[in-house]
Amino acid sequence: MGSKKKVAIDIETHLIQAGQLFPKLVCLSTFDGISRQLFNAKDGLDEFIRLLRDPDIILVLHNGAFDLGVLSVEASEAGIDLLPEIFQAYADDRVSDTMIRAMLVDIAQGKFQEIDGQRRGKNYGLDRLALRWLNKHLSKLDTWRLHYAALEFIPISQWPQDAKDYAEKDAEITWLVDQAISDWAIKEGQPAPGNIPDQFRQIRAAWVLHLIGGWGVHIDSAMVAVVRSNLEHLVQSSYAVMEKYELFKKDKLGNYQLTKKGQRSKNLKKLKELIKEGFEAQGETPPMTAGRKNKAGVRIPDIATSADAARDSGHIACIAYADVANAVKLLSTYIPALERGNGGKPVTSSPNVLVASGRTSWTGPNWQNPPQVGGIRECVIPRKGMVFVGADLDTVELRALAQTCLEMFGFSEMALAIQKGQDLHLALAAEVLGIDYATAEKLYNSGDPLVNDTRQNMKAPNFGFPGGMGYKKFALNQIAVGTPLIKDPTAPLSVHFERAAFLREAWFKRWPEMRLYLRHASDVTGDFGSFTVEQPWSGRIRGGVEYCSCANTYFQGRVADGTKLALWRITWACYVDKTSVLYGSRIVLFLHDEVILECPEQVAHLCADEIVKILCGAVQEVIPDIPITSKPVITRRWYKGAKPVKVNGILVPCKPVKDEKGKTTWICDA
Repeated sequence: MGSKKKVAIDIETHLIQAGQLFPKLVCLSTFDGISRQLFNAKDGLDEFIRLLRDPDIILVLHNGAFDLGVLSVEASEAGIDLLPEIFQAYADDRVSDTMIRAMLVDIAQGKFQEIDGQRRGKNYGLDRLALRWLNKHLSKLDTWRLHYAALEFIPISQWPQDAKDYAEKDAEITWLVDQAISDWAIKEGQPAPGNIPDQFRQIRAAWVLHLIGGWGVHIDSAMVAVVRSNLEHLVQSSYAVMEKYELFKKDKLGNYQLTKKGQRSKNLKKLKELIKEGFEAQGETPPMTAGRKNKAGVRIPDIATSADAARDSGHIACIAYADVANAVKLLSTYIPALERGNGGKPVTSSPNVLVASGRTSWTGPNWQNPPQVGGIRECVIPRKGMVFVGADLDTVELRALAQTCLEMFGFSEMALAIQKGQDLHLALAAEVLGIDYATAEKLYNSGDPLVNDTRQNMKAPNFGFPGGMGYKKFALNQIAVGTPLIKDPTAPLSVHFERAAFLREAWFKRWPEMRLYLRHASDVTGDFGSFTVEQPWSGRIRGGVEYCSCANTYFQGRVADGTKLALWRITWACYVDKTSVLYGSRIVLFLHDEVILECPEQVAHLCADEIVKILCGAVQEVIPDIPITSKPVITRRWYKGAKPVKVNGILVPCKPVKDEKGKTTWICDA
């Protein structure tokens, strides 16, 4: 940070409301290492603008994306567009964030407390950091923390002293925590004195993600109502089947016993009997769990009662149980979240910029791992006059893996295959079938069912084995997700294991560098199961990794670095660069390797080209030796697996249609 002066900023606002992550400002406090100052909303905005426009000032905040978002909206309502200047401050590394710096330190030391958007404040709130870094206890009983709106029109000179103290204190504590982290970094000999590796890129990413979450998505209220009705009907019809087979607990009076959440308590003893009955009817042994310990401390294996196990049993009552489990989850999570959008409000959400691998997470709702069934995605629609433009990076984690192997070992068959334009899943299928790639490609293009099915089945080993998964766990995982390696239901587990072992050896033969890669992960983690990984492009450090996390973090972290760089550049184009075709568009969804924007329909095809250019260009910087590709799509609602459709050579909105056999085709959505 050189000779620049650090000034901490903290704000108090009205409470966050549904659809509004940028509440009205009440006051702003500052601390420069010497004195504290407290301003009302108008004067506070003026002071912020003064600090923002001083190139020698470092703005120090805690969860700063929230504060800067509020201040940008406050300025906009006063007729001042501060967004370009805020973006420039981020670009000039003039924004420091104690929350993100502390998270990076913990990740580097292997002490990171995995978090999501809801628990972030608990694990990395300012009170926690004050205790850890300053040994200061902050009061959790402050009476004003949630009530500053009541003081909005009262002069600060007339505020109660404890209201003033609380508002001023947070800025001072933020400054002191930031300084303590800088002192630690200097003591630890970090590459840039006082800074944490990768901090500014992560701080920029947090700003971008907050803008995405705060912009939100619009929903089709009528469709949400239909989805709710369908799920409720499914629950009731499934309950009728479950009741017939006595899968609910009742008391002595014949009344249903209820859980703390008000749901009917399940009769798990009866469920296990029916699962066992269903599997035995298929000539199979039911899946087992380790079970509970008995009085002697020995675990007694027990029949698994997961939704997957219940569904795989084939018993009608168990299938009903699995349907209820999924439907109840959707009714209690995604449906209420979507219904916040009734009346035209945007459905906002809570992104988290960092988990240990360097990836992001999302809550309220979790848009990064949405349900694949149930119609939830299709409820999400663009704003009027806009369409969704999405770009999904092609097999990007495998490309990052190939790049890593090139750097580690000087060669990679996977890299060569990608550079030749080969399909990695088809290449592995050819190895398994004992034919060369050219023959496999010819058969695949002609619609050969064996090659087509084998290629589809090779996605699981190509994506599963790089993270260090053993062949037995791989076989069990495929059974659990409903795609067993052996289709014969009477086949014993040993046959599944034999097939998994065969596939793993074929995978090693086709990609010989992977034997070295996994051996490296095993060697460096060693008997102690701990190792420190430094990402080659960003320099971010992850400590305390075990075998599987070590194997995963090289390529997952690399992809995260590239996509966050892309998000920053795309968002800059949307908010700052008035010469870009993307100016005025907004990112609405981000799913690790896929980005979806709302763009004006009349220029959507041009936006698609620009999104792909920026996305692939940014990731290419992080994965320099492997081609990075993406095929954009345009849609009028959120679909999974959308395929590009062109009319007269121009990309147009698409929609799915199914033929009488259930096969999906993507056509123009005029």
